[in-house]
Amino acid sequence: LPDTDFVGLFGSLETGAVVRDLGSETIMVTGRRFVGGLAGQNGGTITTCHATGAITAQLHAGGGLAGVNIGTVNGCYATGVVTGIDSVGGLVGYNYTGTVTLSYASGTVTGLPGSTCIGGLTGRNQGPVTSCYAMGLVTGDSYAGGLSGSGNGGSFTHCYATGPVVGDSSVGGLVG
Repeated sequence: LPDTDFVGLFGSLETGAVVRDLGSETIMVTGRRFVGGLAGQNGGTITTCHATGAITAQLHAGGGLAGVNIGTVNGCYATGVVTGIDSVGGLVGYNYTGTVTLSYASGTVTGLPGSTCIGGLTGRNQGPVTSCYAMGLVTGDSYAGGLSGSGNGGSFTHCYATGPVVGDSSVGGLVG
């Protein structure tokens, strides 16, 4: 539903929740804020999971696997097409205070008109991202990056991006 927040197979995974070895395939998920292929919001642990399909966040925080991450994502991948306006990423839309390790995204990430913080792996990152990569095409208006649209206080260790990045301002092969 386009006017709904916290949309995904799981709307919100709270602290202590664990999702392991789960795939969400050929899905079509649309919501307003906090939209993901597996979880709208992750506050728990997602391990060795994947999502494929189309994700659309009409307003904020859309990700191929999780819309917003305040928990742990480990050993996961997303290959779908992700579209949105703000904090849109191939794997995680907004990695707020979460940890992302040993994960990747290979789908196309597209910012709608007026978009900001569009990235191949994370749209906006404020947490540690380690041993991850992104390979998809990234298109956004401002703060578009092959790995992350905005680093904003987060860290990247042993990460890379190989996909093309197209944007109008603050555009980078790794971070916008």
